[in-house]
Amino acid sequence: MEEKARLAGMHKKVSAVSHSWLKQGHADPKAIRKKDVAYFTGWGSPILWDFVSLFQLPRSKAESALFKDALQNMRLIYGNPQWRV
Repeated sequence: MEEKARLAGMHKKVSAVSHSWLKQGHADPKAIRKKDVAYFTGWGSPILWDFVSLFQLPRSKAESALFKDALQNMRLIYGNPQWRV
């Protein structure tokens, strides 16, 4: 819980990248969206790219629990005024 509170109150700008999957089974099979992430890296702030930051299928039982927990807390990222989305 402390980590969630720390992330929610970060003063440094953090960027979050999210987009629809370009192909079933892989969000970016031809690295088209990689350019979007490259754009944000020039800002010098940490980046959360939800596809590569969250466990994808197939997931173990433990990974599924972490994925579910992450989904339930995405509001801390996408609703945080300190984060660029």
